[in-house]
Amino acid sequence: HYFRQLNEYNTVALTVDERFLSNDKKRGLTTVPVETLELKYSPQDYHMFVTLLSGTKSIRAQKILEAKQKGFSLFSYIGEKANIPIDLIYGDNCFIMDNVMIHPCVQLGINNFIWSGVMTGHHSKIRNNC
Repeated sequence: HYFRQLNEYNTVALTVDERFLSNDKKRGLTTVPVETLELKYSPQDYHMFVTLLSGTKSIRAQKILEAKQKGFSLFSYIGEKANIPIDLIYGDNCFIMDNVMIHPCVQLGINNFIWSGVMTGHHSKIRNNC
């Protein structure tokens, strides 16, 4: 839902471990086995975002590592209504929803999900996979 609203990136496919693949379309998008993803979508031409439900951050971290090993670069999503400073430092695969307030001088590592209504205080450092 969120990525389809972005102008910067165009969502072209979804990926899942082959053992969980139930059909080839979800929400109108082709679903490709992650094991062969790079054969259909070249890492030089496509970026990736790894998303899994909360409570699965260690699995998400493993999938990020696998994506990077395949050569994919990862992007981050920042909601249009997120209140963030211009000096925000954040890593790959971060998801910052709308109605978030992040104070100046905050640093976010890779693979962090910041949900609506969260306020992150001045000079906070959030490490990876939170």
